[in-house]
Amino acid sequence: MEITGRQLVAELAGCDKTLLNDESRLKAILTAGIRECGFTLVRISSHQFTPIGVTVIAIISESHIALHTFPEAGHVSLDIY
Repeated sequence: MEITGRQLVAELAGCDKTLLNDESRLKAILTAGIRECGFTLVRISSHQFTPIGVTVIAIISESHIALHTFPEAGHVSLDIY
């Protein structure tokens, strides 16, 4: 089987708790990062959870990027393929 891509999974701790609950800033940061890397953004979708937490999923021509935040713990789960 030929490998056609790489998947990166990261668990990031010690992150800014205010940023981790800011849906619009997270979408903007992810969008800027996608462009900076030269990827092609197809669609980005997000959801603000109650009382806190955000999920952002970006479909890129190359595959996808997803993040889910846990502001109360300063933690982000990140998946890039």
